[in-house]
Amino acid sequence: MTQARAHRKSSIRTPPIAAWPLWKVVGLGLFGYGPISAMLFVSSLVPPPFHPELFAVISILILALGLFFTVWTSRRPSWAPRFGGTALVALLFLGLGIRFWAMIVNGVWFWVVVLLFVALFVLAWLLPAASESLSALLWREQMAPQTKIARRVMSWLLAIGLGGAGVLGASTGASLVRTGGARLAYLILALGMSILGVLIAQGFAHQLWPDTPWGRRFERLESSIKE
Repeated sequence: MTQARAHRKSSIRTPPIAAWPLWKVVGLGLFGYGPISAMLFVSSLVPPPFHPELFAVISILILALGLFFTVWTSRRPSWAPRFGGTALVALLFLGLGIRFWAMIVNGVWFWVVVLLFVALFVLAWLLPAASESLSALLWREQMAPQTKIARRVMSWLLAIGLGGAGVLGASTGASLVRTGGARLAYLILALGMSILGVLIAQGFAHQLWPDTPWGRRFERLESSIKE
């Protein structure tokens, strides 16, 4: 068994929150999903507004699902609620990225960009099944970057994550919207949030794959072939 495969053995175990009372678990869910859901809704209000009613419904739905998966994980830990909860986090960041793309790209090109990142998002979830070694490499470079380019990308994404809320708040001012700096800020946020959503999806997929029924079946099949 390789080092990567040994590291990726099934990790389903009783989480610490299993012993928590329900109100603490709900509080954890609100703390985890509330700020990002709120940011997604607020982003729809930035001039020009982008379907704020729809984004309000989506934000509330994501928050409700996040709470559901958090409670489910605490009561019946398995791969399914972990997949649902982590997929929501990745989707929130991808949704933020798409919102910022809508502020700088119009018409056909907007849909080209959206379809490109949605395709990358889907491929990120499928990567552990397609190439375990590549998935392990990408996950390792996210957690502990070894290459110079990975360290730069992760530093850039961290800066975007820390400064995104500030830029989002400042951009609601009309003075910033009228400047060329706003367009550059939106481009940086669009790229950063979209890439972050894809990377989060890939990282979670790599960790969850051994715990899924398909991952365990694949492991057994591979072991039987080698024997």
